[in-house]
Amino acid sequence: MKRINNWDILRIFAALSVVYLHWYTGAFKHNPALFRWFDPVPTFVCLSGLVIPGSYSKSVNWKEFVAKRVRRVYPAFFASFLLVIALGGHVWPTFMVYLTCGFIVSPLAMNGPLWSLMAEEILYCSHIIARLRKLWSPLTAFSMCILCTYLAFRFGENPVVDRNLRVASSFFLANTALFYMEALSKLSFVTYGAVWAFVRVLGVHYGIGGNHALSVPISSLSALMLVMALRNAPQFKWQIPDLSYGVYIYHFPILKVLPSPLVFPLVFGLALGSWYLLEKPALQLKEFRVSHRMRSLLQGLRLRPESKRQVLPLPEGSA
Repeated sequence: MKRINNWDILRIFAALSVVYLHWYTGAFKHNPALFRWFDPVPTFVCLSGLVIPGSYSKSVNWKEFVAKRVRRVYPAFFASFLLVIALGGHVWPTFMVYLTCGFIVSPLAMNGPLWSLMAEEILYCSHIIARLRKLWSPLTAFSMCILCTYLAFRFGENPVVDRNLRVASSFFLANTALFYMEALSKLSFVTYGAVWAFVRVLGVHYGIGGNHALSVPISSLSALMLVMALRNAPQFKWQIPDLSYGVYIYHFPILKVLPSPLVFPLVFGLALGSWYLLEKPALQLKEFRVSHRMRSLLQGLRLRPESKRQVLPLPEGSA
């Protein structure tokens, strides 16, 4: 399947939206109106929920899948801590934000957005377990969405719980959609756009924002509708570098020491350098090792038992 270039545009827009949110709230002490209509982090994770199962299916086994995720995530992750040190920040309080999914945030922490990385990694681990135990099904995935909504009604007044549940619900709803992708692919992007607009207008009209129990299903459903609309829309002609992760992971430490609009070009330039000098080489190393292993398997005419797994017609994208 042809690469979905629109998703690359959505990723970079979502990352820049997070930068804009943190700059704006620091400057004006309230959230910008944009975030009544768009949830960038659940949108990121919704994309992961559509792409990660395909990455797992293409892996020889779960260990190779984990190795691919490590090579994609951790080079820039460790570089972000070098940035924290270079800017005079504290490593341990910053690491605790990551380790606890944002439940422990010290005033000394210098990279708050790291909470979502651990949340995603927990979701990836849940996917591995479900696949290995043969529990991955539309019923299981949708049941997890229902569970997230239930937990939001019980504990959603806590903002940290709320944002973690919105992320988890978006991932599992995207997993559910994968099982019906053939049918969903036939719907027009206009249809998805209309549903997205209806859901967001409903949320804005009734004041359903953060910490409201219904923000969990509204956030995850609107994220999926937006992602599917861009999937089925005419595609952007050119592929762009995957700068979204670098923009997301580097911006907050810089914003801590430079709370001005200059953060946008600085972060963009840093993300560009990180992509070409760090992240892309790590991905190429991954591709070399995978291809070498696959050649060995083909030469030996052997198939590992773990390679016999359910493979769905998944959409392609950066994994």
